[in-house]
Amino acid sequence: MSLSHSGAHTMQDHAAVPTGPLAGGIEAARGDVRRAASRIEDTFLVAGEALGNALTVIDGAVAAIDAIPRTLADGDMRQAGRALQQLADDLTAVVEALPRERQALADIAERLEALRAPLERLVTSIRTIAILARSARVETAYLSSNQLNFTEFAAEILTLADEAREGINVFVRDFNVLSRLLTSAREAQAVFDTTRRDQISAGVAALQSAFHAIEERQGEAVQVSRQLAERSQRIAGMVGDCIMSLQAGDSTRQRLEHVDTALAEALSADGPEEELKGACLLQAAQLTDAIDEFSQATGQITSGLAGLAHETDGVIDLGGTLAGRRGHGTNAEQDLREQLRQRLSVAATLIHECEGARSSVDGVMASLTGTLQTFRTGLGALQGISRSITTVGLNAAIKSFRIGTDGRGLAVISQDLRTYAEQIVDDTRGLISVFEEVIAAADTIDRGRHGNDTGRMSGADAGIAGIMRTIEASDTQIAEAFEQMARSAGQIGGFVRRAEDALVDLAADMARAGSAAAGLARIGEGGRLARPGEDRYTMKREREIQERLMRA
Repeated sequence: MSLSHSGAHTMQDHAAVPTGPLAGGIEAARGDVRRAASRIEDTFLVAGEALGNALTVIDGAVAAIDAIPRTLADGDMRQAGRALQQLADDLTAVVEALPRERQALADIAERLEALRAPLERLVTSIRTIAILARSARVETAYLSSNQLNFTEFAAEILTLADEAREGINVFVRDFNVLSRLLTSAREAQAVFDTTRRDQISAGVAALQSAFHAIEERQGEAVQVSRQLAERSQRIAGMVGDCIMSLQAGDSTRQRLEHVDTALAEALSADGPEEELKGACLLQAAQLTDAIDEFSQATGQITSGLAGLAHETDGVIDLGGTLAGRRGHGTNAEQDLREQLRQRLSVAATLIHECEGARSSVDGVMASLTGTLQTFRTGLGALQGISRSITTVGLNAAIKSFRIGTDGRGLAVISQDLRTYAEQIVDDTRGLISVFEEVIAAADTIDRGRHGNDTGRMSGADAGIAGIMRTIEASDTQIAEAFEQMARSAGQIGGFVRRAEDALVDLAADMARAGSAAAGLARIGEGGRLARPGEDRYTMKREREIQERLMRA
């Protein structure tokens, strides 16, 4: 019978088998060989299936890991980071603006104080003009002629004085309101600067720390995902190598089948005992070599499985290290989020207080804007009234000179009217000049706030809530990916242990086959090798062993 590799052989006993101790030893060896061949096929089937399942699991795990960098780099996370940094920038702008605003308010207060003296002179001048108008009316009563003309003069001056008094009363009222607002704003700014500056600076540092923590968290997760991906690739390579090594099992199984078939043929052959023993020597050599070759292959598989176990443990440790700091549902992750939430809550409180402090300054600015419009309109009217008083007074003076001695008192009154009217014009010019300086100081506050969007700070609550939602969603996605990796690593570990257990069980059967080879060698002592047909062995390795023994 010839031995070939065209397919798996069915091992069976042959008829006309000799009896006795020699045949019994051969049959015992054949039993061990058949059992080992059968176990090879079953074991490698189990191992191959386990490793194939491991490859499938690895593919899914790698896909989950590859998604982590995209999760951390998506638009929502970038926007959350920018929003967090923007909050810190807004608070920093408030801290930096505090000295400028306080100085600007001090400048405004100084300028307003400079307005006080001209306003008081205006009030005095207008009151004096009213007194002079009434004096002119008294003087007119003593005139012997032209009473009507001077009576009209006195009435006109009194009317103009009343208009000027009404205007100046509005100025004084607005001035007092603005002064009170300014005093309140300066006090609020001073208290805020004293009590909140350090807190705002600490809040900014906390927000910046949170921002850096997010960046660090992103960097760590990306780095870990890369390491996990590298380990997963190594695991996939090891699984592939093990599967390739399993192919050696089929070759060994066929060689064991060849040994069993050859022994069966030798037992059934009608030949001398020396040839039977020679057949035992040959098959002992073939069996020993097959077992040695198989041991090398299983050694590679065992080493690969050990490497798989090591890499799998590394994956679990790597994922566990990161999960220990920020794992899904762990206290560490909750603590991190709670710290961030607390920092953002403090920042929100500070922003609201900043808005409150700003509102007092905004009140000053709004009042200043309204007062400016009133002053500009009123001062223009007051200058017109003063010019009218000057004109009327000049006409009265001319008329008083014409009537001689009777008009001397009116002439003096007319001169005083012109003097006070000119004083009013000068004081209004001074008021306008000082008020422009007030506006310039107020512009300093506006310029300092340029680019610091009040509306954005007012919407801080919604922004903070959005940041927390984004971070929590990102944490959840990352944690789920790591959990999947841990589950995958656990599954891979189970597959590896299953393959290892199968190889351990096979090792016992292969050890018995090795003992069978030693037994056949003892049986074959003194035997004579008969050259089989040229087509008996189709495997190169089997032919080499046969030829080596034939030459010995």
